[in-house]
Amino acid sequence: MSVGYDDNVFQTPTHGGSVPTQKVQVLETAGSPAGSVQVLVPSGDPNIPDSVQTVQVPAVAPKFRTVTIPGVPEAQRTASWITRTDAKWDVQFANRRTLFTFDLGGGLDYYWNRPGKKQDYTGNVSLVYLRKLTGRLQFTAEADASYQSQPDFSQPNQPTSGNLGSYLSANAKADVSYRLTPRFSTVTSVSYNSVLYQDAGPNVDNYASTTFGTELRYLFSPRLTLLGELRYSSDAHDNSAALDTASYYALIGGELSLSRRFTASLRLGESVQKFSSSGDSDSTPYVEATLNYRIAQQTILSWNGRYGYEEAGTPNTRTIVARSGLQLTQIFTPRFQGVLSVNFLRNTSTTTSDVADTVSEGSADGSTATAAASTHSVTTESVQDTLDTSLGFYYTLDRHWSLNLTYSYTMVSGPATTFDYYRQRLFLGASYQF
Repeated sequence: MSVGYDDNVFQTPTHGGSVPTQKVQVLETAGSPAGSVQVLVPSGDPNIPDSVQTVQVPAVAPKFRTVTIPGVPEAQRTASWITRTDAKWDVQFANRRTLFTFDLGGGLDYYWNRPGKKQDYTGNVSLVYLRKLTGRLQFTAEADASYQSQPDFSQPNQPTSGNLGSYLSANAKADVSYRLTPRFSTVTSVSYNSVLYQDAGPNVDNYASTTFGTELRYLFSPRLTLLGELRYSSDAHDNSAALDTASYYALIGGELSLSRRFTASLRLGESVQKFSSSGDSDSTPYVEATLNYRIAQQTILSWNGRYGYEEAGTPNTRTIVARSGLQLTQIFTPRFQGVLSVNFLRNTSTTTSDVADTVSEGSADGSTATAAASTHSVTTESVQDTLDTSLGFYYTLDRHWSLNLTYSYTMVSGPATTFDYYRQRLFLGASYQF
């Protein structure tokens, strides 16, 4: 259980848009200009004909009334105290040929001062299974799923806003590795990733991606493994076929292990994305990199980076995201440690749309005109930067009880100043392990 404080529960923009109060003059009675009218004046005598006289009519001013249209003020930040409770259960099993881990958790966040819905439910499940079938053949499977309402900036293709409601994120991967020779081996894999929204609608759509890959590995030296990989990914949406894409990857890279303290991996190449409905395709460089380094006996540094296409959510829009994630763990004493995490994202979205042009043309005799319409493509680009950091301290009292203090700061900039916001959260908690 922990108690915390969130100073921006709705991710309200720092400089949000507003509409001022306006006063509008509305016409009640139309006026009329000054003028003259001819009036038939009876003579009163049957023997004398009636006469026509001109009478001057004065101008009548129009009448207006003032109507006040209320403005829309800039949205204000909403802060709230939070009570968080969660429970977790895990099991591990291992022998010389098999490894199995299973984790299950669930929790509740209660926002004391948040208008509307005050509860956010969370849940997660994950497992890893590894089986060494023969001396050359190995099977690995891993899966995880999480139910939450807050964005997770460390994972690709995830929502970046907490205002979309709760969602279920699921990931699964299975691969078979086979050693052809002492130096050559292959890895064939299939993976599945999806995001299912609890309240899917016009602005959010369920998303699923299936990826097939095959990798050839060459043990160049005891410290360096070279590799080449091909992937095919199919992305599908429940309610919008215009968002469906197919992607192809051709990658080369390697894995480096300089010592027990330093390991690194790199995959780079080209990816081609094609929209299934329109057939439009485009390509971009693709990069994956990881690094793990034990700086000292009690200091561990981990870094990962990724550059490539991610879920756009809009037809004819390609989103390229550059990700960088850093985690620094410092073990001060056997009972006390601190963890610093930093995630940076640069989201560049390019949208191509057709705009109609209207050209007027005169007819041969010049008396009429016709309109001929043509279209041209217009490309717009928007950039959004996200910085998400967290700092946590964990202290173990005894074999059952431990304390934790965590602070997180999130800042989003762009694509316009009216979208910029920052958010801070602070939690103090205790846990009991059976």
